[in-house]
Amino acid sequence: MTVNLIFRSGISLIFSVALAINFSNGYINSKGKESFGNAVSPIWLPFYMLVAVVLGLFMVGFSETIYITTTTLFNVFLHIGIFYILLLIFMPFLRKHFSPCVTASLWIIPNLLYFVNFVGYRFPKPYFTIRLKGSWVDFVPYVWLAGFVIILAYKTVSHLVFRRKLLYNASKAEDTRVLEIFEQVRSDVDCKNEIPLYISSEVDTPLSVGMFYKKVFVILPDKSFTDEELKLIFRHEFIHIMRNDAATKLFIVFCNAACWFNPFMWFSMKKCSEDIELNCDEMALRGKDDSVRRKYAELILTSAGEERGFTTCLSANAKSLKFRLTNILHPKKKNNGMVLAGAVCFLLMMTCGSISFALESSSLNENVLKEAESVGRVFTYDNESISRAEVNSYDVKDKDAFIDYLSSFDYYMLTGSYEFNDAPFYIDFSIGKKDGSYAYITLSDGCISVRNERNNLKAEKNYVFYEKLDVDKLLSFTEEVNFEGDIATPELFVYPVKDGVRAADEAVVPGKILKEVKRNGQSGDIPFKQTAVPSLVEGFSLDGIELEFPLEPQSYAVNITVADEDATGPIKNYKGNEITDHIVPIGWNSHWVVDAVFTIPEEGIMWRVEFYFDVNIPE
Repeated sequence: MTVNLIFRSGISLIFSVALAINFSNGYINSKGKESFGNAVSPIWLPFYMLVAVVLGLFMVGFSETIYITTTTLFNVFLHIGIFYILLLIFMPFLRKHFSPCVTASLWIIPNLLYFVNFVGYRFPKPYFTIRLKGSWVDFVPYVWLAGFVIILAYKTVSHLVFRRKLLYNASKAEDTRVLEIFEQVRSDVDCKNEIPLYISSEVDTPLSVGMFYKKVFVILPDKSFTDEELKLIFRHEFIHIMRNDAATKLFIVFCNAACWFNPFMWFSMKKCSEDIELNCDEMALRGKDDSVRRKYAELILTSAGEERGFTTCLSANAKSLKFRLTNILHPKKKNNGMVLAGAVCFLLMMTCGSISFALESSSLNENVLKEAESVGRVFTYDNESISRAEVNSYDVKDKDAFIDYLSSFDYYMLTGSYEFNDAPFYIDFSIGKKDGSYAYITLSDGCISVRNERNNLKAEKNYVFYEKLDVDKLLSFTEEVNFEGDIATPELFVYPVKDGVRAADEAVVPGKILKEVKRNGQSGDIPFKQTAVPSLVEGFSLDGIELEFPLEPQSYAVNITVADEDATGPIKNYKGNEITDHIVPIGWNSHWVVDAVFTIPEEGIMWRVEFYFDVNIPE
């Protein structure tokens, strides 16, 4: 089990246990009072996505934001879509045996998936891929995004128009009796916010509108209610408000818009609304006797109306009415769902990203492999061993054959982000392109990722191929660098440092050029001419770089320059004797050259080597 997987398991377990504890407490909060709030906020995931898109537009531009948004969201909503299908299948059983509080909450547990993306854990590869072929797949992300925007915009505008219509024809309640009961119920449910009450002839059923406390209001139809009826109506609506059920409906609409291609999602919206009302009924009637329950049932029957937009109301549609009345008049003791909620949360967070779309794409061949002018040192890693000795290095001796073999595969672009260097075995190398830029490649069995020079997340793209990768054939176009020979070239290992300690267990091995080699004072043949393709240190919040030399150099110097033309930062030069513990401070994106001289006096060997790597610090 990898460190990443352990970390994700730990985070998922923490959320799952916290959710289970919430349900184990029933409807009582830590102060011993009735609790109506949702265990999971319905707006976490939409808010996270909105922030990500806005930041993307400012940081990487429109086209790259579209790519990042679609690849990330495709997998999240594919996962949510499958979860909702399973929820629809099992919902009759769940409603029969579990509390409505749990069944209503299951619809919004996917909001926690924002945290999976936030913490940055990525699967080594998807366990299942849905392969799409043909030239039309290039338009899939744009078609999906267009459908998402159109549906979400339509639903939002429809809600705003309906809200405006309600307020235009409504007037503030002035009946002292009604207002006193309204305030009494507000106090009983411990609602701290002032909620306006309106009367309108445009509605046939009581309803509440708004997702933010300062914008929430309750509307009563323009007809007479008894004191008992008003208490039940107001309790029902205040529970909706305190649970932020309007935001839950917005979240379901949001998921429906994102999964508009999934017909089951449209059905899910109706089922979620039913569970919201069932849950509100249960909370409103908690501890009430049969006479109150009958009165409540009569209210529902006589308050027929239509809910529109992101509103919550007392009425019920005909299909759900029978089941709802049965639960009101003949309540049964049901499981509080503590274990169910925790287990669903854990499995949902752990499996996000396990399924992906794979879109046939020629971009890897056209934009990277065909543009290759040089190939840097090739490194093979065996993650099943904890020994660094399992890292082997190779120099490419036949660049064309090496590139031609990689070009022979049919590549499919994944919709999602994956960590291929967390696979049991993988290969790292870099390609110098004709335009002077570099592409950093991670290759594992059936998967390949490409990152453009110093672009961090901006240009990372993941691909799969379904042909068998013949590692021996690929490496036959290289020659292994033998570090055990008496003219073996010394190495440098680079670690990110934060607050004086290493921020990663795995070292980055820089690109290098052997500038000079001597034996017994005589210049020797340089065993290889390594293309100066820099390695990349990225993804860490760091304040320094540790240089680890397996063979201590006789002397060395470090030159640090800014990484990009439009970046800012000083040029730094250090000599080895000025650096404490081989740790060099750094705080900006930079390009590093380490010029080192190594000697083994007893064997009369001297090397002069230049090492190259870039540092990319996330913002």
